[in-house]
Amino acid sequence: MKRILIFVLFLISSLSTAVWALDDVRCDELLPKGLEFTKNCQAVKTKLNFWAGPTTFAANGLLNAVVTMPVGTNVQWLVDVQTGVLKADTSSNTGPVVVLGPSVAVPTVVSEKGKCKEHQEDEGKPAVVPPNLINYLGQVANYGIVPHTIGNDLKPLDILILGTPMLRGSVKTVKLIGAIQFTSVDGFVVNKLLAVLPGTFLGDNVNNLEDLDTKANGVKSILQTWLENANGVGALTNPVFLDVGTPSDGGLSGTAYGVLNDSIF
Repeated sequence: MKRILIFVLFLISSLSTAVWALDDVRCDELLPKGLEFTKNCQAVKTKLNFWAGPTTFAANGLLNAVVTMPVGTNVQWLVDVQTGVLKADTSSNTGPVVVLGPSVAVPTVVSEKGKCKEHQEDEGKPAVVPPNLINYLGQVANYGIVPHTIGNDLKPLDILILGTPMLRGSVKTVKLIGAIQFTSVDGFVVNKLLAVLPGTFLGDNVNNLEDLDTKANGVKSILQTWLENANGVGALTNPVFLDVGTPSDGGLSGTAYGVLNDSIF
């Protein structure tokens, strides 16, 4: 009997290992059409808290950044600080469309007495809620958030990673090179960190905003114009570029690292 029990436990363990190995393979795949640029592993494992899971800093002074909106996309996604969930932003409507991360209840359509038959058949099905869209050009950089940070708007601190498209839900180790500071329509100071990916042309040649002007002339103007208009004219005004500074900068130093350090929670 003991041998049988040991064999059963071994079999269960082997099956579990095989399942997780399959999940690891799926991490390199893309979800079906409509969910492109999304890492399948986040939908399969549903265990990563995108805000509290990754650390803020990586090795050698680099940062960890969670990609929420890849270059060229226009569906707005966000990370919920309370749950760590990465989801399509439906704040102007109600409920999530797609959730990647810890399980969250999805609203359902409830039929009412007297509804016609075709509407009654919708009872219990997930409600379809349209996400918020950027009604401008698509993302000009990979948009994301820095884990363990809270900005003045009580949301994770935004970061724009310059370069080619990255998968939504991926966690990238990036190099901070500066920031853009705006005033929101509500009067709050809003900061957008700027970063590059090591191992790429910009990542290997740009360390600050001065380098960016030299190696990629015009990018600062493109970023400023896009951020000022992506959510409607007047949503963000009074742009000020902040140089990168040093990792030891405090929150009042007027540098990107100062903004970052002041936002870590």
